[in-house]
Amino acid sequence: MGQLTPLKDINPKYFFYCLKTSDFKYLIQSLTDGMGINNLKYDSIKSFEIPTISIDKQDALVNQIEQTISNHDSLKFNYNQQLTSLNELKQSILEKAFNGEL
Repeated sequence: MGQLTPLKDINPKYFFYCLKTSDFKYLIQSLTDGMGINNLKYDSIKSFEIPTISIDKQDALVNQIEQTISNHDSLKFNYNQQLTSLNELKQSILEKAFNGEL
């Protein structure tokens, strides 16, 4: 088992997000061999180039990604709360309708 370690001038979170890109996933899929268990050779993966930008830009990009993820999670939570409230309202209205209270 190998370990990927970013260079000192690479923000580890930036490195992590680069490894989650569709380009990297495609590279991994194209380099795996074997049946059932995918084997990946370290020398093959070294060919993937991480876009090098200044550490300040990496930090800014990581912050932007994490803010977007946070916003997404917040929207998803609010959506689920509103959906629950709508279902409760629907049940309440149906109950009143069946009881002749409308």
